Amino acid sequence: YYSTTKDFKVTIDKAKSVIIAENMTAQYDGNAHYVSGKLNHNDAGIEYSDNGFVNAGVYTVEISVIETKNYTSASVIVTVTIYSGDYDYAGLSFSNSTVVYDGKSHSIYINGTLPQGMNVKYENNGMVNAGTYQVKAILTDTTGNYKEITPLTATLTILQAETKLSAESIKDVYDVNKVHYITGYADNKESYRSYW
Repeated sequence: YYSTTKDFKVTIDKAKSVIIAENMTAQYDGNAHYVSGKLNHNDAGIEYSDNGFVNAGVYTVEISVIETKNYTSASVIVTVTIYSGDYDYAGLSFSNSTVVYDGKSHSIYINGTLPQGMNVKYENNGMVNAGTYQVKAILTDTTGNYKEITPLTATLTILQAETKLSAESIKDVYDVNKVHYITGYADNKESYRSYW
């Protein structure tokens, strides 16, 4: 027998890269929300087309990995959904107010800083005459980050002012055929007469 040798070619195919990631949902809270993926090997790191979403909305993210010496490239697409959140009125106050009538307009306003994109409109504000008024502050979100916001209410009370009267003393001689009177004035500029 004669000895012989023969060469054989061995081909090892690249293993398949597998990215594990799930769609993500969150509620708006002012913070950034990130989607996360996992890879079945450590030959390369995964990359994100975009990540870190704050505002309410639906976002698409492509998660991918490049081809390496031992693993194929791969990519998956996931969805990030951020729902509108509840507004907690943090840092805001809308308080009752009591003033005395002075002929001027009186109003109640929100104290504090509104979030960006938040508008406010007042109803039943800017009152002059004495009375009790329910003032409403209607908040409107233009960003879509918040659900419908319940209006704030406060009571504006305008008290009646105390009327001050003034008049000068007079001296006169009694006359049965003559009407005697004193002319006086109130601080609201209305005049009056007292007869006897």
